[in-house]
Amino acid sequence: AVTRKIRRHDIIPWMYQILGEGLILSGLGDLSFYSDGNFRQIWGPILQYRILQDPLLKFKYTFYYGDYLYPANELAPPGGAAAYYSFQHLKYHSWGVVLEKNWGSRIKLALESNLNYNQLSNTPGFNSLVEFDYLLSYHLSARLVGFYSNALTQGSASYQIRSALATLSYRF
Repeated sequence: AVTRKIRRHDIIPWMYQILGEGLILSGLGDLSFYSDGNFRQIWGPILQYRILQDPLLKFKYTFYYGDYLYPANELAPPGGAAAYYSFQHLKYHSWGVVLEKNWGSRIKLALESNLNYNQLSNTPGFNSLVEFDYLLSYHLSARLVGFYSNALTQGSASYQIRSALATLSYRF
């Protein structure tokens, strides 16, 4: 997708509700608009249970449903390969643990690890991330995230994703 200059713009709605002592229900989505005319949607709930408060330790379960408007191979140039992997009717389950620690009022470090399963996999996949946040003001924070994911699909093809991300986050 990068070599073909296909860009993606994401809208990521997120909401949460505290249900009781330590129990949190979240909803997360990802609406992605691709410059090649494709559209991806991913939606799902996240159920988290907080074990400790400081440092924050929680267990979580996530279910996502995802789909593309068009399979990427339909958008490929004649005789060319698809520019990216596009799943159809993906159902995704994840079980994980999150550890977060705040240092003072401005710095947060988070570690997360998940075991993932979807109907396209022979075996469960794995992902982990490290997140560092620095609060610049009450509304603005700088965020660095390192991410690694590994999964096997049917037919034993292995997919690995490594990424590093630097963002500014604005809180209303």
